[in-house]
Amino acid sequence: MSEPFHVPGLPERSILYVSANVGPDHPLRESVVTYMDPLPDLDLNRITASLGSDSRRYFAEKVIDGTVDELPTDLSGFRGLVIGCSAYSVNLERGPLQPWQERVIALIRRAVFEYKLPYLGLCGGGQLGFVALGGRVGGNPKGVGFKPEQSGSLAIRTTRIELTEAGKADPLFEGCEPSFGMTAIHSDYMAEFPSEGFTVLANGQDIPNQVMAYGDRVRLLGLHPEVTAEFLARTINPVIDAGAFSSVPKDELRATFANLCPSPGSNQLILKNFLTHFCSRQWDV
Repeated sequence: MSEPFHVPGLPERSILYVSANVGPDHPLRESVVTYMDPLPDLDLNRITASLGSDSRRYFAEKVIDGTVDELPTDLSGFRGLVIGCSAYSVNLERGPLQPWQERVIALIRRAVFEYKLPYLGLCGGGQLGFVALGGRVGGNPKGVGFKPEQSGSLAIRTTRIELTEAGKADPLFEGCEPSFGMTAIHSDYMAEFPSEGFTVLANGQDIPNQVMAYGDRVRLLGLHPEVTAEFLARTINPVIDAGAFSSVPKDELRATFANLCPSPGSNQLILKNFLTHFCSRQWDV
């Protein structure tokens, strides 16, 4: 029997989780919340499944659906903010931000600048944080994805990241291998950023800036440490049947997802390290 998940010094219900996954008007909403991310937890359940069910007690009881719910204005009772994946782009070349995205971006800014909270963004949540802090999201470079002759092509794969020297020293990667595989499901990436405040912690083999730091409390990932091959094997087929990633033939999609092989140990450590080294830490304001 595995040991219960425990983070010394971290109060229960002290991490706010905001989902940016699929809004009620998204065509995949029903299949996603039925087969992949059951309500009310939306995509938080992937994190707690990776860390162990005992980890759920550290997150606020209510998961906020950032696409429709009212966002909190008082964050004084929280020790961290986490936003997971999103079916919506923040690449302005694809179109303007939606009003709810603007509200979530404002929440991130308030959490980071006013409340000095640690922030972890995962894939879509990483890109939302990147834009909130002055970065520009762009389409995947040519050579990547199902249509490598085009920029901005959808990539579904295991991306092998290489930690930079800053990444090797960063507490987010304590205990991780210097190079390991993470699940990638994206058409955009964190393309350009101001030199002040940002540090590259990891690059992919053909996409840079796969993990970014902003200051000492913000960590932005363009990938999915919370998405395991086992999770996808259990859940992906009904979502594909419902029309997800419809630009790619279904048989090709199934084969692609079946071949994903992220590194479980290092991916789990990223999630654990954020709670342990960022959220439980007593920061000097």
